[in-house]
Order: sequence, then structure tokens, then C-alpha cells
Amino acid sequence: MTDRSTSGARPGPLMDPLGQLIQQGRDAAEFLWQVPEDTATRTQVGGLLAQIGAEAAAQGKREMPALCEAMRPAANAAPTPQSVEILQEGFERLHRLWLSTRSGPV
Repeated sequence: MTDRSTSGARPGPLMDPLGQLIQQGRDAAEFLWQVPEDTATRTQVGGLLAQIGAEAAAQGKREMPALCEAMRPAANAAPTPQSVEILQEGFERLHRLWLSTRSGPV
């Protein structure tokens, strides 16, 4: 009998530096949902947004840097469920945009 957890699973896309930054942001936003008052993580999210925006701009992407700028107020806002939701949705959108630019099977 084969192990179904590995035999039929499709590998995810290879992570480039931009994808890694976006994944870090997704993880941090998920953590903020559980601990919204964590100021260190909120600061980290702000830094990640700046890095993602710069990396995306260097790659000639236009929508990602604009989205990062739109998310920045939520990273600096009071720790509310609404601000965390904005961050989570924004990082999910960044992830979808990143996936759409990947070549080959995803």
C-alpha cells in the first residue's frame, strides 16, 4: 500500500525571495489574529510590507507595491479584528498575485 500523503500530492511552487516574504507576511497576519496586541509582530508586518513592495517594484510589478502601501495603515492601526482581517486578506491577495506570475505548473 502506498502512502497517499506523498504519492498523489502535487508540489507547491518553488519559493523565490518574493514568495518567501509573502509567506512570512501570511504567517505573521495569522499570528496577529490570535494575538492582535503583539507590537513586535505588527512592526515585523510593516517591515515585510516595505520589503515586498521594494522587491515587487524591482521585478517590474505594479499592483503588489500599491497593495502593500494600501495595507500599511492596517499594520500601524490599533489592534482590532478589522485591521487584522485587512492584513490577512491583503497577504492572501499578494500570494494570489505572486502565484499568477509563476511559470510552469502550480
